[in-house]
Amino acid sequence: MHPDLAESKLATLPVSLRRLTRIALAPSSTPETVSQTVYRILLDCQRARDNGLTALNLLPLVNVMLDPADLPDAETALESGFRERVISAGHALAILNCTGPRHASPALLEIAPRIWAWIRFMHNHEYFPGMELDYCLLLATFHPISYLDEGRDWLHTTPDICFFVGSTWDRIVSMCERGTLSLNDIRCRRAIHFLGIFLSNHISPQHSADLVDGAGGEKKVARLIVKYLGLVLKALEVEQEYDHKKALSLTLECTIAFTSHYVFVSRQTLVDAGLVRLVAQAALVFSGPGYVSGQRDPRRCIYLGVDVLASLLARQQVAFWIQAAASGLLRAIIIGAGMYPNDAQIMDTVEKLFSGIVTAIMHYGFLPVLASAIPKALAIPPSVNFMRSRCGNTWQSIVTLTENRMKCWERFNSTCVGIRSCENYDCNVLVAKKGTFLRCASCRVYFYCSPECQKISWQKYNHRFRCQFKDKYLMDTRSRRFNLMVVLNDYQTRKSAIFLQKVEYINRTGNTNYCVLMEYVSGRCTPQVTASAEMEHSFARHPCATRTAFGVRETHVVRTIPENTEFTVLLRSNTPVLLEGLMYIARRIPRGTDVSRLEVEFPELFGQLQALAAMQVVEIYS
Repeated sequence: MHPDLAESKLATLPVSLRRLTRIALAPSSTPETVSQTVYRILLDCQRARDNGLTALNLLPLVNVMLDPADLPDAETALESGFRERVISAGHALAILNCTGPRHASPALLEIAPRIWAWIRFMHNHEYFPGMELDYCLLLATFHPISYLDEGRDWLHTTPDICFFVGSTWDRIVSMCERGTLSLNDIRCRRAIHFLGIFLSNHISPQHSADLVDGAGGEKKVARLIVKYLGLVLKALEVEQEYDHKKALSLTLECTIAFTSHYVFVSRQTLVDAGLVRLVAQAALVFSGPGYVSGQRDPRRCIYLGVDVLASLLARQQVAFWIQAAASGLLRAIIIGAGMYPNDAQIMDTVEKLFSGIVTAIMHYGFLPVLASAIPKALAIPPSVNFMRSRCGNTWQSIVTLTENRMKCWERFNSTCVGIRSCENYDCNVLVAKKGTFLRCASCRVYFYCSPECQKISWQKYNHRFRCQFKDKYLMDTRSRRFNLMVVLNDYQTRKSAIFLQKVEYINRTGNTNYCVLMEYVSGRCTPQVTASAEMEHSFARHPCATRTAFGVRETHVVRTIPENTEFTVLLRSNTPVLLEGLMYIARRIPRGTDVSRLEVEFPELFGQLQALAAMQVVEIYS
């Protein structure tokens, strides 16, 4: 037996407590007397100046009160003393809750099976006579054991305990949501505290299924995490007392750490449950002024929150980026990184998020949310420090890129939403009001100016294939058209440089078998003219028949990096003059001429090229 469980340990207690323990342990004491006496001992322990030390010295009494031989039998539930024995055991468990980390004795490991036997009995029979907040008390009883390394291993590798933690977690969160339980209650706080620590340390895949089953399944666990985080964040907003705030902060930190493991549930399930918004709020709390850290370095909390966000948002739908931006993502980034501009880990995670933001900027729905969040983020004082960090230039480029894209967005909303082009690539109707077109009844994405054009497109340009696989290859109409407008805008602003590359290609090869590769690296467009044969793998998704510049049609390939996505579009113009002009200039230049010196060696031809680039012609992407 461990020395802390020997009855001689009781001699170190104050006189009043020693007298009470003698009454509780006396063989002649009735069950009613024992239960009343243990309750008085519990109250004295809770009022003690050092209740952790007092609870440690009371372990011999707890050991006796939790004797498995006293466990009531379900068949003899009505026997004399049944209720009093359960009450005494419940008070003994409450005494254990007073044990702090400084007084966590290895003796707890020795009586752990007894503790679990009584908790299992109360849980299975839902019998808690004379005790309030029952499940909180049972769950918090494991807290002292979790202070010990071997105790944590025992908790996380016992299937029944994992199942119990999952089901109790669900029950407590539901009670908090209904208002029948408050996080301000001491036993509830201890239970929530234990849950946070248990979750952050439980990375045992072989027993994760037990916790998931106890909580009601993978989707239920994801929803529980979201509700749990919401409760903690809400409590932190109103909590003023330092110790309570610190305990809640530790719970928040532990829960965010748990979400980074992804042992229990998949990332997609967590995102679908709404975790992105709450993690963005948590990151904002971590980086806020006056944050009381539970146990970790604040910069570690900021890194963890931002890293979880970056992981959750990786390759996710734009809707989740919108959630994050609307919930204060940018402010969390700038405050946190502004506080620690030289921290490599934080900067690395910020770069991950910036990469995703740049990709999302191409999407119609994300732009206005991002544009409204940027001024709020720039108004934060730590942004000065952030701008001096290695992420400062990236941030500034995002701001500039957003401003440019918003101009396209505003122009798109004012004019282009109601304007379309006929999807028959042989048709010269490029710009017309939306109401004058007929929509394809099957895919409901493409529009035609007449039934004849639809028939031509169906047969000649393989519209039947695109109709069949619309879900795989096509975005929604508005987003698709906005993307094409952005690409067209980038093409038009870089037209002089692109025309110069076209002249060089025609001069070098003597043909127009080229396509224009619009490569977007970190949101920035870098166009280049390349041979059509090199991009043949990308053309299969587009129904255009020709692989060469054909007067009023020209194949373009749009590629985004680092996402490494590719799609083919067709630039359509209302005049063949541009191609004819480029061919004329290329043939006037001696073969092998360095076209970068065209302005110096052939100023007249260079002037003609500039005039072609400045021509006001109708151009549109399909």
